Amino acid sequence: DKFKSAEAVLTASRTAWAASAGTVVAAEKKRRQQAPPTPFNTTALQAAAASEGISPARTMRIAESLYMDGLVSYPRVDNTVYPASLDLKGILSTLAEVPEYSAHAKKILGGALTPTRGKLETTDHPPIHPTGAGDPHKLKPEEWKLYNLISRRFMATLMGPATIEGTKVTIEVAGEKFIARGDVLVDPGFRAAYHYGLKKDEVLPALDEGASVDFLGATSEEKQTQPPSRFSQGTLIQEMEKRGLGTKATRHAIIERLYEVGYAQNDPAEPTSLGRAVIDALTSFAPRITTPEMTAELDAEMDDIANGRKSREGVVEHSRELLARVMEQLIPAAAEVGEALKEASADDAKVGLCPKSGHDLLMKHSKT
Repeated sequence: DKFKSAEAVLTASRTAWAASAGTVVAAEKKRRQQAPPTPFNTTALQAAAASEGISPARTMRIAESLYMDGLVSYPRVDNTVYPASLDLKGILSTLAEVPEYSAHAKKILGGALTPTRGKLETTDHPPIHPTGAGDPHKLKPEEWKLYNLISRRFMATLMGPATIEGTKVTIEVAGEKFIARGDVLVDPGFRAAYHYGLKKDEVLPALDEGASVDFLGATSEEKQTQPPSRFSQGTLIQEMEKRGLGTKATRHAIIERLYEVGYAQNDPAEPTSLGRAVIDALTSFAPRITTPEMTAELDAEMDDIANGRKSREGVVEHSRELLARVMEQLIPAAAEVGEALKEASADDAKVGLCPKSGHDLLMKHSKT
């Protein structure tokens, strides 16, 4: 378990290492249920696919292709509630034709259909769901991967919760207490069809209070408070939605653009030297443009145009005013900003030192 000081760790280690056996002083088992997932909207699909190694931009291209082929529904949606008009039985009957889903689909059809519901309900399009029977032998690997994700998610929204049994065992060794924990999926529920995000069982043997166990040694790890994890492309999509940045139709393209122009790299996303330089320069000379609030304000006004609350002319004029103020701050510092970006770009191009001259080796890309 956790210790608050290195001295306490050393004391416990010395004491325990002299022993060869321990005694179970407590064994607790608790069952908890994991609710089935809600239907896919665009953001949820992009986040789930990113966890499977498909970038948000690639996800949308594949989803649009599957839509055009009649295999999935329209993929640009906010809705997370199936409308009453959606033929759930018909969709399940179609999935029953796919060997990989047949058993699950038929079992679901044998009971009452009570789909889960998300928080956002709109009337433009239903949540993303399969509309045709996919064939893994005819689809490209990435197409089948995404179709499989969408189909299994649909079935999962019509299944019951999963039951997980958590076990916590406290073992006393020479007066020192050690804790072992494990989880076991005892009733798969929706997990029978939807394995995404499922942790591997850490199975503990059946242990009762008073039982004696062999003690094979212990290790200690020194850790410090860790910074927040970097955003993956999937979690970044979700954060953008939370902050009102972009739309379901543009968020994936915004992220893709950051990579294309060299502001971000890797996944989880890391800013490049050039990306950092852009933010540093803008923060120094035009800080408002770097705030998510400004972008969210402009995006909200786009929605206002679509919903008839504001006119196109008024929103365009307001946008011009905001950006004009930013340019008034940036133009006088153009030379300084340009030099900073040039240095950062050169720093990103470095690939190491020349073994002969000892100077930096730069990788330059030509535009053809």
